[in-house]
Amino acid sequence: MKNLFEARLKDLKDRMREWGIDTALVTDDDNVFYLT
Repeated sequence: MKNLFEARLKDLKDRMREWGIDTALVTDDDNVFYLT
């Protein structure tokens, strides 16, 4: 499961870079992730 999460997180970071977004707040029911 962790590998799937890491792959999706990397994909999100790559897309953010393409879109020129340098910060994101990602949440679910249990966690909050601050990406830079």
